[in-house]
Amino acid sequence: MRVRVLLALLCLLSISLFTAPAQASRLVILPPGGEGAIDEATAEFLADVISDAALTLLPPNRWEIVSRQAVLAAQKEGRREMASCVGDCALVVGRLTSADIVVTGEIVSFGEKYGANLQAIEVTGGRLVSSATIIISSPETMMKQIELASKELFKGSLGANYFVNERSFALLEIDKIQEEAGANEGPAFLSFNSKPWAEIHIDGQLLGNTPIGRIAVEPGEHRIRFVCPTFDTEKTVRVNVAPGEKMRVIYTPEAAY
Repeated sequence: MRVRVLLALLCLLSISLFTAPAQASRLVILPPGGEGAIDEATAEFLADVISDAALTLLPPNRWEIVSRQAVLAAQKEGRREMASCVGDCALVVGRLTSADIVVTGEIVSFGEKYGANLQAIEVTGGRLVSSATIIISSPETMMKQIELASKELFKGSLGANYFVNERSFALLEIDKIQEEAGANEGPAFLSFNSKPWAEIHIDGQLLGNTPIGRIAVEPGEHRIRFVCPTFDTEKTVRVNVAPGEKMRVIYTPEAAY
């Protein structure tokens, strides 16, 4: 009996030694730039909004979010490297914090509205893995709209393939623009493009070849299939559009190997 117990313990020990859990990837979220549209305190608050969305949406066993304190400490320690960077220093911050992905963004004002663009970029190589663009009608709706943009960034048709599902990079870009005026009623609108051209199927029905301008669809979920005869590839994605929402879906196929 004791021999069996000993063997069982040895077996469990060997499993624990040789099947260590995979290390979580590190994600650093920086305050979006404002170019005079927002102040530093607002930018830091919006970074917290994006971080909260990441904590809610991303699998905790796969992603570790670098704290603001750790970012500040890394910037202080690497102040020489920070001082020598030109333009956007997001990737420098990513390297200093040993991050795999850096989330950065830009908010600009035009008239009484604002435009926000969020990007998730691989620190090694600088590859864009996801992006989200949104129109903000007023400062009062900024937090809510940034939450929506963060959801698109992490769990949209492009982001979900990298952040939530398997780590395959889907060559699919979704530009989602929500306008407050009239956004709560009427149809939604979709437009499509691809290089090279592709056939577009919506909910199993052939629509035509890209480019396809804005078409009206019923609000809700739709299944979009791109078929590219040039490379003999195809891509299917599900999108969910609200009343009055306008979405542009762009597919860049690659040759099948």
